[in-house]
Amino acid sequence: MQDARLAIPADNVMPQFTRWYRWADRREIPDGVSTDRVLAYGGVYLLAHFPRDLPAGPADHRAPAVFYVGEGSRLGRRWDQFARSGFRGLPGHSGGHTYRAWTAGAPGLRETLCVAALPIWFADEGDTDAPLSRARRFRLYLEQRILWDLVANPRGRGATLLNRK
Repeated sequence: MQDARLAIPADNVMPQFTRWYRWADRREIPDGVSTDRVLAYGGVYLLAHFPRDLPAGPADHRAPAVFYVGEGSRLGRRWDQFARSGFRGLPGHSGGHTYRAWTAGAPGLRETLCVAALPIWFADEGDTDAPLSRARRFRLYLEQRILWDLVANPRGRGATLLNRK
């Protein structure tokens, strides 16, 4: 499912995750369709640590370095919440708190933290976080489908998965 095409509705924006970006560059991730960035869109995202070179091509959720799969109605806002909790210990993101405990303040991790995104929106929908919004339902579905794939088919994955929900 590197390119999640099996389950993507026809009018979804991207058939696969973006390439990996360093955490510091997350605000520059393009939406893949126009000159916009993914920050304002809802979607699913992956977090991983890559100390050296980033893998080429679209991100693969099965990469051993992936430690978190998340979703949000506005990716930029969700990433800010992760940073608030994960780096400063403030409220906002349970996965961020788990990350903070997992890393125990190890130096240099922020520099190796990477993110990849799969923005999801439907042109005819307004509020993509409404309970029955197709975009929201699909985000939640895809996040859980990826987590299911990682749990049901570990294929030798040695990495920790920090998801709790």
